[in-house]
Parts: sequence; structure tokens; C-alpha cells
Amino acid sequence: MKNIITNFEKELKKQLKTAEQVYIAVGLISVDGANMLVDAVNRNDNLIESDDNVQLIVGINMPTPAEALKILVDDDSGIGLLKYYAKPKSYFHPKVYLFKKKDRFTAFVGSANYTDAGLGRNVELTARITNQMDCKDILNWFRRLLKDSKDVSMGMIKRYEKIKRKTAVASFNVDKFQNDEAKFEITDLKKNLLKCCKSKQYEDFCKKRENEIENLCKIVDAENQFENFDVAAFCNEGALGHIIAYNIDKLKRSKKKLQKMCRMLADERRSVSNRINLALTDRKYKVNGAGINVVSKILTILHPEKYFVWNKVSKRVSNALGAKVIRGTSIGEKYQAYCNAYKPIMEQYGIENFAILDRMLYYLETGE
Repeated sequence: MKNIITNFEKELKKQLKTAEQVYIAVGLISVDGANMLVDAVNRNDNLIESDDNVQLIVGINMPTPAEALKILVDDDSGIGLLKYYAKPKSYFHPKVYLFKKKDRFTAFVGSANYTDAGLGRNVELTARITNQMDCKDILNWFRRLLKDSKDVSMGMIKRYEKIKRKTAVASFNVDKFQNDEAKFEITDLKKNLLKCCKSKQYEDFCKKRENEIENLCKIVDAENQFENFDVAAFCNEGALGHIIAYNIDKLKRSKKKLQKMCRMLADERRSVSNRINLALTDRKYKVNGAGINVVSKILTILHPEKYFVWNKVSKRVSNALGAKVIRGTSIGEKYQAYCNAYKPIMEQYGIENFAILDRMLYYLETGE
């Protein structure tokens, strides 16, 4: 019975502790489940090394709570790819967990949703699969699901919440939600950016971002080679992306190494792709708690005219703008490709720097 599991929580935590890649397709994930997953991912340095090591497809038919989606979509959650299943006239109901470690896969398929009850309290059954051909078939199945899935974003969650408030849980109409979502497709981005550039908000965004960048430069002490880097203030300053509590403690304990990493990031003699790869993978510079979101935030503080803040919105938009990224390329090379994808549209609309663009994208995404 070693491959038949009736209480999946213990096994799930064990797998998340050592996995190098994670693929999850689940019909329902609760707030507790989302917190559990994010905590486990951020405790595993292997998983936060790359932006696509943790991939999750959730269902919204049952539906998954909006609060759970907010936890997962957070830029510091460690969930590199977060999608909801959007194929019309379908009901997303799988409970599939696939883990990769040292080129070997282990899969778990059963009845357990990613909830407290599903993982421990309910009467559930999950089967372990170690046959590599079967596991690779599951991975291919997962990748096919991605074609019928759409990005979870803060804008999507806000619209999802609005419809949920008017709809009984048992009768949530995913197809209607999809129709409503169509008008928010990324294809309208250029039109909305142009409209935003001509609005009064653009002047406000420019002025506020200028002040925020100036303040952040002082916080990190960029002028003095980061000698008096105020880590606490940096972590508490939400401009250009906030940092989750779990990583704040790590950064505070690693101030000297964080300063060393920042000095390397400031070295413009190196390519930006090289600097990012060193910051994320080289033990000489890598800082626990400083993932791509923190690294790109520092780059943007130093040179907002050159570098953008890596988050789920900016990544999704750059892909839509035609960023040329080949599967298997390093995260540094991806970052460079995303920068290149943004530059033409910034020049076309006269957007002064990436920090302002970041604020505009957030506004277009959330209306705030």
C-alpha cells in the first residue's frame, strides 16, 4: 500500500521540500492551501531560482476563492506560472501533483483538492506514480491544458470577485465570465497605454515615480556603493513591488551579502543577463530571499530608463508584445528579451522610463 496514500498532506510537504520543478492541476485551492503552498515554495531555494519552476492551473468552477488567487498571484509568492482553466463548456476537476527532482518525476493523482480538508480531514485517496513514461505523459497532459488556460491577474481577480458576489456558488458561470473577460484582452494594451499617456494621471504617475525612485536611491544608498543600505526601509517601501514577510527576515539577516550583490548589479560593464544570472545562481552573490523581483527592483532603482520590474503583469505584457524567449533560456536572457520587447512601445508613446511604465500597467490592470 506504499503507493496508496490516504492522508496526502505529509507527502505533499515532503515533495515540496526537495522538488526542483512542480506542476499542479487542481480544481479547487483554498486560502489555507494557497498559504501552505507559498510557504513551502519559499522555503525551497531550488524552486525560486527560476520563474517557471512552479506551475499551477486552478479551476474556478467550484469556485476557488478570490483570496486564494490573490495569495498565489503575488509577485513574491514563488508561483512562476499561474493559470485558470478557461475552456468553454467544461468543468475543471483534476487533482494532479507532479514533481521533478534530479531528472526523475513523481506524480500523485487522486481525489484531494488543495485544501485543508482535502489534504487531511476528508476521506480521500491519492495514488503515487513513479513510472517515468507515465509521469511524462502526465506532464504532456498538463502542457496541453495550458493551451486552454488563461493568466490569473489582479485585474482578472477583481472582475471574478465582482461576478461571484452576484452569483450563487453552485451556479458560477465560467463561460459568461470568459465572455466578460474578452474585452480586457492584452490586444487592447497599446490603445489603453496611449489613452493613459494623454490623461492627467500620466503626469501624476511621472511625478510620483520620480519621488519614489529618489527615495529608494537614498534607502539603498546607491551613491555610496550601498554602504548604508537600509534593508528594513527597503523591505517596507512598496513602490516597485513589495516583499513578502517570509523573505524580509532573510534579507535582514544577509545585509552584507545583499550589499555585495547590489554592487555587482550596479556594474554596467557586465550584460544585464549575466548580472541577473549571477545574482540568482552564483553562491558568491546569491542572497536568500532575493529572487528576480528583488533583483529587478534594484536594477530599476539604479537605472529606470534601462530596466523594468519583473512581476506577473510585466512578464505577461512583454510576452504579448512579442518578447522572443526560447524554452530553456536562462532567467537573465529572458529578462533581456523582455526589456527589448518594451522599448519600441515606450519610444512610440514617449514613456520616460520603466518605473513609470510599471505604474501605468498596474493602473490598467487594476484601475487603481
